[in-house]
Amino acid sequence: MQVTVKFKILPTKEQEQYLKETLNEYISTVNNIVQSMINNRHIKLTSKDIEAKLPSAVKNQAIQDAKSVYRKYKKTKKIINIKETCVYME
Repeated sequence: MQVTVKFKILPTKEQEQYLKETLNEYISTVNNIVQSMINNRHIKLTSKDIEAKLPSAVKNQAIQDAKSVYRKYKKTKKIINIKETCVYME
């Protein structure tokens, strides 16, 4: 059985800015990887190949998410751009 817990994050202004910058960098990275996959067909990537100011674990997740988006693109032939989905509450 999986348990889901909801909680509210109350970041400081500096933390909030860092989160926004990281989220925007992540979204941009995923979209760039997908575009590269569309232009060059499927390519093999590692976190070392990604030039982004993100931790390597986050880069690896971006690669996995980009692969998922690319698979959807191949089925529909529509370009799907990842958009910001986090909401900060004050």
